[in-house]
Amino acid sequence: MPAVPSVLPYPCLCAERRRVRGCSHAACAPGPWRLMRRRMKWMPQLLLCAREARSLAAVRPSPPQPVLPHAARHHQQAAPQEPPSANGDCRLGEVEEMEPIYLFMECWACLCLRCASIFITVIFPWLAFGHLLPYLELAERVPSRGHRVSFVSTPRNIARLPPVSPAAAPRVDLVALPLPHIDGLSVGAECTNDVPSDEFELLWKAFDALGAPFAEFLGAACAEDAGNKRPDWIIADTFHHWAPLVALQHKIPCAVLLPSASMVASSISQSQGQRVCLPCYEQKQNERIFTVNGASGMSVGERCTLAMDRCTIMAMRSCPEWEPEPFRQVVTFMKKPLVPLGLQLPSPDGGRRRAAEMVDDATMQWLDAQPPDSVVYVALGSEVPLRVELVHELALGLELAGTRFLWALRKPCGVDDSDVFPLGFLEQTHGHGHVAMGWVPQTTILAHAAVGAFLTHCGRNSLVEGLLFGKPLIMLPIIGDQGPNARSMEGNMVGLQVRRDENDGSFERHGVAAAVRAVMVEEETRRVFVTNTLKMQEIVADRELHERYIDGFIQQLIFHVADGNSDTAAPDSSS
Repeated sequence: MPAVPSVLPYPCLCAERRRVRGCSHAACAPGPWRLMRRRMKWMPQLLLCAREARSLAAVRPSPPQPVLPHAARHHQQAAPQEPPSANGDCRLGEVEEMEPIYLFMECWACLCLRCASIFITVIFPWLAFGHLLPYLELAERVPSRGHRVSFVSTPRNIARLPPVSPAAAPRVDLVALPLPHIDGLSVGAECTNDVPSDEFELLWKAFDALGAPFAEFLGAACAEDAGNKRPDWIIADTFHHWAPLVALQHKIPCAVLLPSASMVASSISQSQGQRVCLPCYEQKQNERIFTVNGASGMSVGERCTLAMDRCTIMAMRSCPEWEPEPFRQVVTFMKKPLVPLGLQLPSPDGGRRRAAEMVDDATMQWLDAQPPDSVVYVALGSEVPLRVELVHELALGLELAGTRFLWALRKPCGVDDSDVFPLGFLEQTHGHGHVAMGWVPQTTILAHAAVGAFLTHCGRNSLVEGLLFGKPLIMLPIIGDQGPNARSMEGNMVGLQVRRDENDGSFERHGVAAAVRAVMVEEETRRVFVTNTLKMQEIVADRELHERYIDGFIQQLIFHVADGNSDTAAPDSSS
């Protein structure tokens, strides 16, 4: 047998599809070689696009000892051969059993994902826009490979989503399931942005009650009279402990998306008794993750553990290039397949996001008037607003630093407008500071030449967007995976964390000012941060790399279904 190449080149060598960069079908490309090599045991079950496989057989004769065994017969009888259609596309579902053929060594498994079959995926994110938006990006990537998606959430959340891109819209169905009523939960509250901290447990309880409407939706989709709507996969969030069980009832595999590798690796190290240097306030946060407290009767940690135990495979919005050591540690520890999704970069047409709600002209006009690399963009996410006293310290720290800033601020709950800022702050910073209290187009701002650094809470979406545009970071993590993310980025020397109180996590104005100056003003430290940020930008901005990870993920889903493993989710071990 010829030697196997150590790297699998990107182009797909379908004879009738060959282009400068490969097949014109967006998904007809092998995934990264390391993924394909791990899946070699599934090669006998590969479904080859009949026309393109015939083309391959025609351009390269079979050697005495073929590389590939017989391709498996598709469940449906192959249709008679027809001439190519007018637009040159292969007919969907056209599959036949092939004699062993010799494929170019650069293209061991020419699996035309668009032509071999169409599968339907149900995607169901957690009720937070920090989850809804990246899951929507994933929901748009799958249809670009020719498949269908049902994107599930609640009515108000669906209504508040940005429009699906025109290219993906015909293959994306938005499914609104009513959030069950829970006494005490504010009317109309359907996501974390809608509820104060004292109602969070009620939102969890309502979320758990969504399992029943979801089961009804899935049952209807799997009914015999539902037509061709039966889902092939469920993709759920880490908190959907009930989703794999509902999927198992209908013999549908379920993939669960994990948090960042940095956070999961930190949790693994702690569970194994390894010493992990965490500040006290973060240790207390981690303890609360496994504490049952309130109406839902289940801790966040238990939800995640059950979801991982019950699912078929796991996926992660990460990759070895982004988090090398944490990703390796997670892959080594997990007892189920873990598939990297890449970083799911914002759509190139990001301007369409909430296009009808663009920020007021005053904000962008102010930014346009600033010199290059002179503005700190400040945004700490929409999930956890700061207490008013910390808003004051952040404001005074920005004033002390003396740099220009653009601050996208979510107002603290229950605070009058007159009390949001320290007395005289807006007057003192007029001209070199601008505060926007509503939604702002973050990617547009980060792409602006005037922005020289990003003061961020280190949520994954914000980290990816900041480094995508080459902005060094001033880091102020608040909760969840943000602490591990910040330590990972600090290890990469792309920025600096704001100094915190070890016990309660609070910060003060002088710590804010010192971090801002180190990243923005002091030439020696800024040079280091900018240099390392540009190195990270090369990884983050490599769209082909991250699209190949999506290809590899979809190949994993197709291989699994083709292999007949449609009901392998683990039942509840506690029952």
